[in-house]
Amino acid sequence: MAPYDNEAVEAQMKEILSKVVAGKGWSDTEAGSWTKEAQSEIFQMLKKDGYKIVVLCEALSKGSGCVKQQYSLISADDCVVQAQITNDEGVMMYALAVATKYT
Repeated sequence: MAPYDNEAVEAQMKEILSKVVAGKGWSDTEAGSWTKEAQSEIFQMLKKDGYKIVVLCEALSKGSGCVKQQYSLISADDCVVQAQITNDEGVMMYALAVATKYT
């Protein structure tokens, strides 16, 4: 059994992204802090001994586009998950998280 449940990780990531921008409209000055907060919370959620964690986050304003395509060759012990949400004000948050076993 893999140490990460990808569906559960995706659900937790969406919850974090939603919480970070809940009730917020677009702000050029705040978007960087939103991505930093989401990245930090997702990293802490995934942190596990023996794994290298990489988390990338983006905040996009209403009407922006985001094209995602993922190709990966990973072992059964690794985890690669993408999550995307859009809040009621149209702010979109996207995150990519990778946990790679190194022991």
